[in-house]
Amino acid sequence: LSTLKREGVQSAILVPVRAQEEVLGVIQCGSRMPRKFLPNEIGLLEAIGNQMGIAVQKDRLHKEIQDNLQRIGALYEIAAACGSTLDLDAVLDLLMEKINLFLPYTALLVWLMNRETGVLERAAGWNLDEKEWMGRQWNETPALVREAIERKAPVVVRDLQTDPRTLDPDFYRRHGLISYLGVPLVVKEKVLGALVFLTREEHQFTEQEVEFLSTLAGQAAIAIHNSQLHEQAKKQATELENANRNIQKREEIQKLLKELSQDITSLDINGLL
Repeated sequence: LSTLKREGVQSAILVPVRAQEEVLGVIQCGSRMPRKFLPNEIGLLEAIGNQMGIAVQKDRLHKEIQDNLQRIGALYEIAAACGSTLDLDAVLDLLMEKINLFLPYTALLVWLMNRETGVLERAAGWNLDEKEWMGRQWNETPALVREAIERKAPVVVRDLQTDPRTLDPDFYRRHGLISYLGVPLVVKEKVLGALVFLTREEHQFTEQEVEFLSTLAGQAAIAIHNSQLHEQAKKQATELENANRNIQKREEIQKLLKELSQDITSLDINGLL
């Protein structure tokens, strides 16, 4: 209304831009001369508002469909890429490379549980100073990461730099990181770690974005789990091979000792004769 007053409008009509029962906006129409709007004029503006509402709704649906197709494509590419190797470092590199294509300029952090010690450790970082992040000294796991793991649910923070749960907010200020989404990496109810997304502009993650990134984290968790099983199998195979070698060596030594014992016995008997 302030705009209408500033333009010297004396009479005005406001018509909703509507799609079914949802109001998407408003059409403002005014006259600088005092007047009464006729019923046919009001009806025309209402019809225009309804048509505009339908057009806006169609555009939104089209964009939503395109976004969904893009997300499905990204999930397929990530699954295919991570399925192409069982090496954990290669899996993490591929994962971050594909996510970076879909979410450019977003920093990504990966936390993984050490399978032997049960301690949560920093595994990889992308689009930030990884060396500085990996080298930071902490006495405990950051509260936001711990919360996502304990709850097995996403944790969203609109402004990481001012949130009281943030550990070392100066680090995020230096790197211009503001909004935060932490998603647990879960396979068969077992938490493997967490995937953290950080934006460089204040961003309110929508329900659709959280759902998509949670699905992405699920794909990543499966790939990480498979690579960990592969590493474990390789380690066990190496240990078994070493054990077999030791057994073989012991058998060879026992055989040699037996032969020596027989030779000694033979010598003793010959000496007696």
